[in-house]
Amino acid sequence: VVPIVGSLNPLFTLFGSILFLGEHLSTKSKSGFALLLVATFFLAQGSKRSRVDTKTIGLAVLAAILFAISSIAGKDAFSHSTFLGVLISSRIAAATVGIIIGLSIKGARQELQSMLKPKKTHTSSKPTLLWLTFIGQASGSIGFILVNIAIAQGSAAIVNALQAVQYAAIVIVAWLGGKRLQTLLQEDTS
Repeated sequence: VVPIVGSLNPLFTLFGSILFLGEHLSTKSKSGFALLLVATFFLAQGSKRSRVDTKTIGLAVLAAILFAISSIAGKDAFSHSTFLGVLISSRIAAATVGIIIGLSIKGARQELQSMLKPKKTHTSSKPTLLWLTFIGQASGSIGFILVNIAIAQGSAAIVNALQAVQYAAIVIVAWLGGKRLQTLLQEDTS
């Protein structure tokens, strides 16, 4: 699913940026964009065993379209307002939509309720998991802010195409961390 979203999001963003923002890429930027899309495609290739059904593909395409709309709207907002004003407003809007989804959809409501119930975990791994959670969320927050700074200052399509770098980083971290990360995160590869 991630390769579908990762490959289509920059394309939809590019088309939307051209249509709605009047953005035009230079020849060098077009070449770089194409290279990043090819890199995304190769980095995100799954195994031949992993088949995805039509519904999942449809949801992935919809997600890519929504991410593209978000990037294009963000770029337009950044060009008409202050960076912090847009960033804070967008987070308030995201939280509001999240709360509405959490309260109105039965499955989401049940999942939220299950998150609030205490779970039995190994006490020895609790501090490590808390630190991993904190580091992960802090890194994600900083990354989100940096992506928005890049969109505000440059091309939303190029920034989205650069997500291929994220795939490369995931591959490198997984390769370097291997079994240790798998054990630390209590993941099962079955």
